[in-house]
Amino acid sequence: MSAPLVSIVIPAYNYAATLERAAASAMAQPGEDFDLWIVDDGSSDDTPQVGAALEQRWPGRCHYRRQDNAGPAAARNHGLRLSEGRYLLFFDADDELLPDALETFRSAVRQHPAAGVILAEHESVEENGKTKQHRQKPLPATARQRLRAYLLDKSLTVSHGSVLLRRDVFAAYRYPERFRAAEDLPVFAHALVNFDCALAQRPTARVHKHAGSLRGNAEAAAAGSLELVEEIFDPKRMPAWAMELKPAYTARRHLSLFRTLLRARRPSEALPHYLAALRLTPFAALRPGYIAKALRALGYCLARCRRT
Repeated sequence: MSAPLVSIVIPAYNYAATLERAAASAMAQPGEDFDLWIVDDGSSDDTPQVGAALEQRWPGRCHYRRQDNAGPAAARNHGLRLSEGRYLLFFDADDELLPDALETFRSAVRQHPAAGVILAEHESVEENGKTKQHRQKPLPATARQRLRAYLLDKSLTVSHGSVLLRRDVFAAYRYPERFRAAEDLPVFAHALVNFDCALAQRPTARVHKHAGSLRGNAEAAAAGSLELVEEIFDPKRMPAWAMELKPAYTARRHLSLFRTLLRARRPSEALPHYLAALRLTPFAALRPGYIAKALRALGYCLARCRRT
């Protein structure tokens, strides 16, 4: 039996409530040239029961496997090892594939057989039901332009469910398992730089947004955030010209941490990140909005010092 064209991989951790919806959106895709792998990352809810039921519902094409909790990167890598598809499509257990997702990717593969990366579009849904369409701009022609558009300009969107990756993208590099958040960034940067890319200007995924805990978001953002910069710009994978973007991207990560920590009411931890960004890229850090936030954080820190 020949390997499928596409292997769909869903990492799942305590998403029993939405896993059936996600799997059904995958298995409802027309055609028989794909399979589905659900990798349970040591869930403590009913995910094992849901996953086993889904495997029975679509025997031979839907596969459920469980691992000890090791994070989303490890779960994706596990699915990568188990599957045999020529292309990989990852998406999260609380999201959905849109009805024509695979046909959109099939068409793009036929039109661009040399492409290792097929970029599509997606829609996001807020908890209040508000939907937003995320459209792609024309694809930059060179690897340098693609990396800048992705990391700095934010004019190129890459997200699970709306990017198809050929298996050889992972031949020399996989999801870095030491990161529990944003582990997709170095993989996508590696793919955009080292492989031919093509654009399919149709939405393929519905991403469900969750507000979450501000403290939890701050902890996740802070953990390994700057180490992630080193992972992205590892010279073993990135050409020398890519290092020109590293200072600006490092400053962007500092500013992101600054905003996140401020929202979590942790100004004394936020302020050093603003100052680091100011040293790296003064132009970006001196925008009026950032200056106002930094002054408020400084005022809070001074007031706290006076009280102590």
